[in-house]
Amino acid sequence: MRSILSSLIASDDGALNLKKINLVQNFPQKKFFEDLTDERMNIKEISKHWLGAQKKIIVNKKFKLLKTHNLNCKINENYFTNSELTAGVIYLVRDPRDVVCSASRHFNLSIEETKNILFDKYAQTIARENVSQEITTFLGSWSDNYNSWINFNNNTLLIKFEDLVLKKKETILKVVDFLNKFFPFSISEKKLKNCLETTSFKSMASLEKQDGFKESVSDKEKKIPFFNKGLVGNWKDELSPEIANDIEIKFKKEMTLLGYI
Repeated sequence: MRSILSSLIASDDGALNLKKINLVQNFPQKKFFEDLTDERMNIKEISKHWLGAQKKIIVNKKFKLLKTHNLNCKINENYFTNSELTAGVIYLVRDPRDVVCSASRHFNLSIEETKNILFDKYAQTIARENVSQEITTFLGSWSDNYNSWINFNNNTLLIKFEDLVLKKKETILKVVDFLNKFFPFSISEKKLKNCLETTSFKSMASLEKQDGFKESVSDKEKKIPFFNKGLVGNWKDELSPEIANDIEIKFKKEMTLLGYI
């Protein structure tokens, strides 16, 4: 989704340049909390400054695009965001069975370990000492994260990962229509065509191999590519029936509503 937004907004012709993907910046990250707190790992302390950091970001009243994995939650009396600071939400959801497979590979964890993280209502990504801009993010469980954002406000667009793969053109046009709620925005057929071509997983994997991508992670001395296959239903080949069944039972309500089961 960040690649699509960057290709549509940060280029004249719709061709993706991975160096411009930071048009959509990660939140939270340390630079947004300067002069607010030196904490990077203590989520209770960080939560006190979530809103203050967002107020700093929009101080010039310009429209900003941010990416987050954070649960839209409240810790003690500290809210992650509110409607005054967040005009709208594009929420990207994916079949949790495929999420387990993808995250297991990305973080070099076992399937069982990754499943337990998706089930954990207190799940967090803890900032690493050697990555200066990282800051602890409160994820919550897969279902809690989904429910916290999908019910945020009337300006919420739900995008299924599966539609990005199988109905990409239609989905991109939905995103363009959604952005028009906030600022005048339209695209040409040429821009749409280039966006479709250069944001394919094959194309992005090629760009990453050529230019690198800072969000890829390392397993000892080996880089694990960020852009992999982007497959739909890959879990059928990678998950045991027992793990798949655990996930379906745990998230039955949400998976049924989304058409995953």
